[in-house]
Amino acid sequence: MALPDSLPTEAFWREDPFSFIKPEEFEALGIDPADIPPGTFPARKHPPHLPSRFGGNAYGFGFFEVYDRMSREEMDLIHSIRFEKPEEIRENSKKINRIYKNIGLLIRFSSQGMPYYLIPTHLVSSSLATLRNKAEEISRVILFHRRKYLKESHNIGLLAQGDDLLANDLSVRFKEHQFVIIDSIEKLRLMSETLDLVIIPRDIYEIIRMDKSVTQSNEMLSKKQMENHAIYMLGKIYALLKPDGEIFLIAHRHASRTNQSARISFKTVQELKSFILFSHIFKTRKKYQAKEKSLQVNIFDFQKYLSGLYVEQEVMDTLMRDRDFASASLEEINRLSYLNFPLDDELAYDQGKEWPRLFSVYFNEILLEPLIPDSVKTEWKRRFSIKGFSPDYMLMYLVQKKPLEATMSQLRKDIEESRLSGCALPLLADYKNSFDYLTRTLKVLKRIKSRRFKGIPEVFMARLRQPLENKKRRYLALNDVLRLMAKINRLERIEAYFNPDGIEGPETKVLENLEILPFFGFSYGELKEIFLIIVGHTAMGRVLSGKLNEKALKPISDLARTYGQSQALNLLRYCRLMSMAETAGSKRSDLDQEQLAELFDLYEFMVRVVTSGEMDWDRLLDERISSIGGIHNKIIRKILKMMNHFQFLHNWSELREKGEMEKESLADYDEQKLARIENIIKLVTVIEDFENRFLKGDPLRLPIFYRKFLNMEFHGTGHLFERMDSKIAFILLWITVNVCRGEVINFNPILADVASSHIDGRVRKVEEEASVINSIYLDLATLGQLGEQLYKTGTSFILGTGFQLKVNERTQALDITYIDLDENIKRLESLNKKFTGHKISEIPKEDLTALNILFANLESFYQSHSRLLSHNEPQFKIPARQQGWFCNVQSLREDLRSNFIRVIFHP
Repeated sequence: MALPDSLPTEAFWREDPFSFIKPEEFEALGIDPADIPPGTFPARKHPPHLPSRFGGNAYGFGFFEVYDRMSREEMDLIHSIRFEKPEEIRENSKKINRIYKNIGLLIRFSSQGMPYYLIPTHLVSSSLATLRNKAEEISRVILFHRRKYLKESHNIGLLAQGDDLLANDLSVRFKEHQFVIIDSIEKLRLMSETLDLVIIPRDIYEIIRMDKSVTQSNEMLSKKQMENHAIYMLGKIYALLKPDGEIFLIAHRHASRTNQSARISFKTVQELKSFILFSHIFKTRKKYQAKEKSLQVNIFDFQKYLSGLYVEQEVMDTLMRDRDFASASLEEINRLSYLNFPLDDELAYDQGKEWPRLFSVYFNEILLEPLIPDSVKTEWKRRFSIKGFSPDYMLMYLVQKKPLEATMSQLRKDIEESRLSGCALPLLADYKNSFDYLTRTLKVLKRIKSRRFKGIPEVFMARLRQPLENKKRRYLALNDVLRLMAKINRLERIEAYFNPDGIEGPETKVLENLEILPFFGFSYGELKEIFLIIVGHTAMGRVLSGKLNEKALKPISDLARTYGQSQALNLLRYCRLMSMAETAGSKRSDLDQEQLAELFDLYEFMVRVVTSGEMDWDRLLDERISSIGGIHNKIIRKILKMMNHFQFLHNWSELREKGEMEKESLADYDEQKLARIENIIKLVTVIEDFENRFLKGDPLRLPIFYRKFLNMEFHGTGHLFERMDSKIAFILLWITVNVCRGEVINFNPILADVASSHIDGRVRKVEEEASVINSIYLDLATLGQLGEQLYKTGTSFILGTGFQLKVNERTQALDITYIDLDENIKRLESLNKKFTGHKISEIPKEDLTALNILFANLESFYQSHSRLLSHNEPQFKIPARQQGWFCNVQSLREDLRSNFIRVIFHP
């Protein structure tokens, strides 16, 4: 590819690009001259890369490169300091500088907490030359990109620090373009703007090693972790680039480990002495004793010599023993002792092979070429000549974004038209949209196929296996599921590419990465099956869990009726199998026999509706209600399913009549089973109590309530109610069903963003909060007033609690969430004290984000309580804890307001 010439900007380089700090400025800036080693100048800016003799970058900002040179106390100190907080740096500046000196970093901090950098005197000109060479090549690519796409202005991403000299130079060269500085992987992760071109002016692995958001732990990243983070970063860049967008990567080329050698003729004695001195400092492949200017040199050694490794002046002085290097003879240099500093860099690798391997996932290669600018060739020619070998300098790589093979909009459209989706995306539980749930579900299917299910009657398992083993009874889409089952290991492997070391959180999202799965070998049919596993293959699993009634299965029965009988039955078998696996994946445990029997009953109901011309779901539901003793019993069975009490679906009405010994026998003398029996008895008792107290007065109230309950669509009840006291669960259902004016109640927000290991603790908190709900205020009239306020303002709180009810604008569902008001007040008070007297610019971004969330929660409560006071009925007695919350929030609002007014206009 021929690249056009760029326009030079020599004026920029004639200025003071590093912004050197003069000695007369030291005192005012808090710089201790003792922190500046001989042979270096302090500066406010620095070259992007300088090889350290300890390995890595001397301006690396990280400590992972030299962990073995730091004590445990030093590592603990460094990782305890928040470097975005100047006060913490000021307190520890002397300790930090001492540690940085010991590990060879050329970064220091003043007593005022300001960072500055040490620029080696002899490397100033070479550093500027390197920057100039990079800028020239990048400029050619930008000009080529502009001509290629006939567009005058581009959005160009640059992976560099905000004060990077290269960023400044490119901004001067190309004022017509918008440069977006991407100074961290965290910023890249949160970006949403579209880019035309992305420039990476350093090695991709070096960017990862230097990124603080990646290297939080005290351990060096393994090669596999580095690869995971690199592919993650490239995936994020891919998502930002326009169609046909490009990446240009330019970086110093690592020296290749080799035993090959070449004859090198040094043009001057000084150059030869410099190389021999280098071999006495570092542990080279050979020990060199020079008598003449021509020398047989190991290629790796010479490449390392040319890379310009930084060595402290005090090391040179120690080796030379106060002799002047310039006047020392060659024989004297030959006789010097050997320090044998390590020369191998564990982080080095073959970029010419590794870059194409990493980038080829998302990008097509345009150019991969070595770069040796004419100025460098001229400089090398002045210093030495080589036969049969050309040293490496930089490597350039230009790639273009691959087109997507599938889009999310296309997949969503196909799933909607398939009539197989079991849940609307906006109502999907967070845990289901995860690779963990996806692979768990596929592993259930694999166990079914391999006959490794235990404790379930073979009659059930044989029928479930039929479509897996018999092609004549297999629905076509199940072939894609079988292929997914064979790719479980691949899914687990690429999960690390989408969320390396948990950078995206504890769960790795599936739907957000679905479009790019074809780059890892997944077909469009497999993508559709993954999508359906996440949302559920039909509503069958949700009907099984009591969240919907049987009429929700009408779309799948209508679809089956469009097929011949054989194909229709294959479709229903496929849905039964997938629903069983998805339910087990959701539960994180196998279905028991009673639950599996319910699943097969649902299958038989669908078969009846599909094969009988006279049967429909309304008629079937009425038959079912009648056969089990009426709608009261139907509702109890529905709640029992929500609470995962399947083994008592048929004998719950008999449990209250059992004596203690009979209950123990029924529970097989298991305390947990006995507790479940008592919980069911409590549920039946509380339902009857509420019927008598609130529904008996009017003969229409009871059937209206139960019909409303039966037709309601529930979300998020499974993981919540199976862990919860039955009385508490029913009270929450009672309130939400009576308040809701729509058809959907969503409990998912209560456990949103809660890790699976913390669900039990969260449920305990919810139970404690719900236990204070006063049943005096649960009559239909009072709940009607609550509903009126809710639908008028969009949000309200259950009296005396932190349970917030919201009408979701997008889904029109009634969302219920829990806000720990005591904890929110405590945290906001702490943040308020912390911010008092500080300018807004001094407050960390994460603290401002936390403040915004806390204030929004408490403000919502405050407004809800204020509305309650304005419409307070005489019979209402507001609980003392709610009055206390209101007073505390009112005081906090005033404090925050006065604090921010004092600093709002300060920079």
